[in-house]
Amino acid sequence: GAAACFRKSVLEDLNGFSTKVLTEDMDISLRIFEHGFKVLTVETSYYHTRAAKNLKELFVQRMRWFFGGLQCMRLHKKLLRRKSFAVKYLFFNQWFWAFFSIIIIPLVIYEVNFWMPIGFLNIFNYLFRWFSFLGPVYVLYMLPVWGLNFINIFGVFAGIITTILILSSIIKFKGKITFSKVLIAFFYFPYTLILNTILVTAVFKHGFSKKKYFKN
Repeated sequence: GAAACFRKSVLEDLNGFSTKVLTEDMDISLRIFEHGFKVLTVETSYYHTRAAKNLKELFVQRMRWFFGGLQCMRLHKKLLRRKSFAVKYLFFNQWFWAFFSIIIIPLVIYEVNFWMPIGFLNIFNYLFRWFSFLGPVYVLYMLPVWGLNFINIFGVFAGIITTILILSSIIKFKGKITFSKVLIAFFYFPYTLILNTILVTAVFKHGFSKKKYFKN
């Protein structure tokens, strides 16, 4: 990604970056691994990169990432034969989120509509819980009534763990806990739906496009 460093001689041996994929950094990393070289992650390293400034830039950036990742999975599928948990996890992660993103939007619409209450105040409270951190907290509160099941466990853990990780990452990388950041963590779920929408858009936009590359 943004902090990747490559040995020049290795890049020359592999004929440089590919123009056939949207994520040339992932592609070259997989090709380096495929040819027996080591690909390392330095967990103590720090770097600065420019984040997307608005929703339009986020769409363009993430569409490239998501579809480029799927392109790399298709081009390097023979790596699945390797006895490498990391590679198998990478492939599973890419294909799972592609499938999940296609079904999650209609599924959420169906679920929200299925339990929709009557009355303006009830609807407001219901939607507020659905799309905020208050949802997992409310599920915990209602456990004596609803009982414990897989959906409850998944929903509560996903919400609470995600929020904890967001706030922990801010502290770890010496950021300030501001009201706006807490607000973003509180309403994390709509952001995940946006990302899923971007992935689906990327599949249809780039999947049916004749232009498959990002750089000339």
